[in-house]
Amino acid sequence: MKLIDSYIDARRAAEELGVTRDEVYRLVRSKRLRHHRLGANGGIIRFRREDLRAYLESCAVDPSPDRKGGKGTRLKHLKG
Repeated sequence: MKLIDSYIDARRAAEELGVTRDEVYRLVRSKRLRHHRLGANGGIIRFRREDLRAYLESCAVDPSPDRKGGKGTRLKHLKG
């Protein structure tokens, strides 16, 4: 097994995160998702699964303990 085999491409990263490939590239451009650039001009982007997990953890929102009623954040765009 080659070392590079433990890395995945943007298509697979998008599948594992449940987002589009375009969203993965937006996260790369904004430097919110750790990635590795390979090749002479950095044209190949690869990801480690542990970096995808770390990104997901960074997106976690803990419930606010001071809110009454325990309803959490209200999402205005959703009815109900």
